[in-house]
Amino acid sequence: MGSMNHISSQVTTEKETEPFSKHGQEASCTVHTISRTRSGNAIQELAKIVHSRGFYVTFVNTEYNYRHLIRSQGPDFVKGFQDFQFETISEGLPQSDRDVTQDPASLCDSIRKNCLTHFRDLLSKHGSSPVAPPISCIIADGLMSFAIKAAQEYGILDVQFWTTSACGYMGYLQYDELRGRGIIPFKDDSFMDDGTLDRVVDGIPGMRNIRFKDYQALS
Repeated sequence: MGSMNHISSQVTTEKETEPFSKHGQEASCTVHTISRTRSGNAIQELAKIVHSRGFYVTFVNTEYNYRHLIRSQGPDFVKGFQDFQFETISEGLPQSDRDVTQDPASLCDSIRKNCLTHFRDLLSKHGSSPVAPPISCIIADGLMSFAIKAAQEYGILDVQFWTTSACGYMGYLQYDELRGRGIIPFKDDSFMDDGTLDRVVDGIPGMRNIRFKDYQALS
């Protein structure tokens, strides 16, 4: 199935969403992305669209992704403008590991454990800036769940941006079922080589003959 860009808002009242939709340059939209994922390009384009509508945008990357962005796009790519700034937060990787290819699971775990504190610091710094307008909205990559907690603490509208495909999203919804049936987590790493990944998973609505290796993050 085709790609499905899914945006879910944590706050939906008219009063709270008004600054995001009407105040133009008086509002500030802080956009957070993890550009390693497929959503990186999509959320960059979203940030450009938001900026073109008159919003002040702060585009936030982890330090690891920021360095990869510079290497792939060049240093001029992150110079920004007066009302479109780039910022970084630490994901807690050791200095020796910051320029090597990371295991996705380990990187995500490091982000989950370490980014909230640094993101809070960034929000506080931005809030005390004499130049930047008040933050009215945080648009976060769907995997960056720490942004939800930070937004709640600061009373800021939070939007989660997902770019998974429709079939991938349906797969995510089945993880609790697989866990409840005792199928996952696997007991050890032998599932990688013993044929488990080629087994068909029964009882998944609308996903007949799906195999374990067809599930994202299980293969």
